[in-house]
Amino acid sequence: MTLTDPGPAVLAGLPCPDCGTTLTLTGSQHRVLTEVARGTSTERISQLLRAGRNTVSTSKDRDRAGAEAIRDVVHALQATGRPHAVAIACRTGLLTPPRLRPPEDGIPDPLRRTAELLAEGLTVREIARTLAIAADTVTARLGRLRKTLGAESGAHVIFGLYAISELPAHHPCPCRRMHRAKR
Repeated sequence: MTLTDPGPAVLAGLPCPDCGTTLTLTGSQHRVLTEVARGTSTERISQLLRAGRNTVSTSKDRDRAGAEAIRDVVHALQATGRPHAVAIACRTGLLTPPRLRPPEDGIPDPLRRTAELLAEGLTVREIARTLAIAADTVTARLGRLRKTLGAESGAHVIFGLYAISELPAHHPCPCRRMHRAKR
């Protein structure tokens, strides 16, 4: 599969109940986002973007292509990072995670709460401040989640938690984060 295949020109998510905004992605951006949600590395996304093209480029240019494509998707979704972009896409219907069975032991509340804040677009430091814990503890919790879910990245963790219905399906869009920051 290449990421430059022709596809639907524009995919639209559900409108935000708070501000009415409808986020859209091109078919190519949607394919990049899908790969990010699956935990595909930036390098591999670059390879997928190059597939089918007969262009000669330096390794630096090749690596930059995937990072720029991901940055474009994050920007299009008004997200703060990859995990936030995946969360927004799952909440708006731009991505539909597969339905998977949760781990037998479930996801402990502290890990779920940490993931919820990551899905809202907070950084590790912001999560630590919000939960009144050390940043290293946040990092360790995210590591436990990656291990529990077999995930490759924070974005993959978020996608996995939506797949096992551990994250809320409500639809806070970036406007909620902006309203919270203004308080």
